[in-house]
Amino acid sequence: MAPIDYKVVEDQETIFALNGIEQRVWGIGPSESDGPYNMLAVAHNGGLILGAFDGDVPIGFSYSFPGYQDGEVYLWSHTTGVLPEYQAQGIGQQLKFQQRDWAREYGYATIRWTFDPMQQTNARFNLHHLGGIVTTFHENRYGTIKAGLNSGLPTDRYEVTWHTNPNRDVKPSIDFDAENVLVQNGAFSGSIGDSDAYLLEIPADISHLKQTNPEVAIIWQSAIREASIKLLGRNYTISRYVEHNGKSYYAALR
Repeated sequence: MAPIDYKVVEDQETIFALNGIEQRVWGIGPSESDGPYNMLAVAHNGGLILGAFDGDVPIGFSYSFPGYQDGEVYLWSHTTGVLPEYQAQGIGQQLKFQQRDWAREYGYATIRWTFDPMQQTNARFNLHHLGGIVTTFHENRYGTIKAGLNSGLPTDRYEVTWHTNPNRDVKPSIDFDAENVLVQNGAFSGSIGDSDAYLLEIPADISHLKQTNPEVAIIWQSAIREASIKLLGRNYTISRYVEHNGKSYYAALR
């Protein structure tokens, strides 16, 4: 395979093609997508539409725009996706690194976005590979979604903050400690003491679980929701992804 090219996109034809990638990756129709005309407007008014290309063929994208909250201007990364046949090749990570370089050049100190905390691949990508941190939990952020990848559960989301200075966040190492596991096998122990670190187990494949045993999927989500709200309310940050004995965990640190 030839090297993948990454470039800022502003023309209508390519933006329509990138919107088609969004629909395919998320399994949605045009009415559920971000919309090519919205993307086109963002591209010409301070936002960033970044495309990944195999030759002349678009195969991935990232869509972001300025955000403002509590006196801080940041870049809001709304969607990033790569066609299924190109996934697991580091293209999504390179899209994020290109996005970070652009944001730093244009004066943004941070990039923010949300992701489904139940998706194990998202957890590994956002916290381990990129080094983002979670300080905010949104319960059922987007309401009920009836189609595509996000259907089947309330749309709970972690909000990630990612600093554009790659040396900004130095995360401490963490050892697995069974005594500090708050969520295991879909059950929240409810016992938060004074430890500097707690672990929250997430299922290996929530998408499969939603299809095969939706009641259990809801139990898992409820446990992660309750534990996350309580930990973040006590000034922990969910900033690490840990694997131990074939299981996946978030680590909440303070």
